[in-house]
Amino acid sequence: YDPGLTAGELITVDQVGVYSLAAGGGVLLGAADRARRRVPVPLVYDTDLIDRYGTARPVMAVNRFFEILGEFTQFGVLAAADAFADKLPFTSQERRRMRDASRARLVRRTVTRLGPAFIRLAQALATRPDVIGEATAAEFALLSSKLPYFPNSVAHKRIREELGAAHDTVFQNFSPEPVAASSLGQVYKARLDGTDVAVKVQRPDLCASIALDCYLVRASARLLSSMRLLPGLRVRTDLVGVVDEYAARLFEELDYGLELSNIERFRREYGDIEGLLVPRAFPEASARRVITTEWIEGTPLVAAVGAGAGAGADPAAA
Repeated sequence: YDPGLTAGELITVDQVGVYSLAAGGGVLLGAADRARRRVPVPLVYDTDLIDRYGTARPVMAVNRFFEILGEFTQFGVLAAADAFADKLPFTSQERRRMRDASRARLVRRTVTRLGPAFIRLAQALATRPDVIGEATAAEFALLSSKLPYFPNSVAHKRIREELGAAHDTVFQNFSPEPVAASSLGQVYKARLDGTDVAVKVQRPDLCASIALDCYLVRASARLLSSMRLLPGLRVRTDLVGVVDEYAARLFEELDYGLELSNIERFRREYGDIEGLLVPRAFPEASARRVITTEWIEGTPLVAAVGAGAGAGADPAAA
């Protein structure tokens, strides 16, 4: 909770502050609503800020926890049933292969429903078929550009907020629809001062949803680390440290200004290497939640891995 609130504020119920939740049948206190307003959405990964953000939103945290638990439980039951069926002596290799493909699709759909924090992890694993298997890697590769789009009106509003002008004022030939969508944003093709560019716009409410998920996963990691799974047996891996490392990197990706700086630095240091093409970034058309880079035709990494260093892969915008 927010240290600025007294215990009395957090439990006091008044006629103005209390309202019913139609779906859950619960109540929210006006004091708790004030607590949420006093703890804004974290823009960087700070464990204290993440903990304060989550504890100031108990109803949201509980609902999200059971949503995640339900998804994992459903997947676990189906995966266990498949594993049992695979051990039956009359199960053919073809049947096992079909079941592996079905399980991989189930994993992708589960991850997609869980949202950006989980999707981003799956995208990273898509390049490791040696770890997660060929079928799952192929399904996770779809998460790089085949995710649902958010409304164009929201993207246009975000560009106006971030760049201070409408999208059709800043850019020319702005594509009427996005050309790709990933866990963190969606991309439009446009022209800027005669150059073809890719305009990446961040998804709405992204920091808020990821902050809540990080709070829950971190709390779960703390709990697991303190548990004895069997007498005399504890989890030896620093689960909290693993979560913190991943979450810190994820929050860095949410700051497109930092991404812009990294692109410019990489271009300065390695841009003159023969055979290496580093796209140009456009600071005048970029901000924290919008980034504009040179449009490049190329082969996505996941396609290159799956097709033997890109042989036979279809070109796609990088």
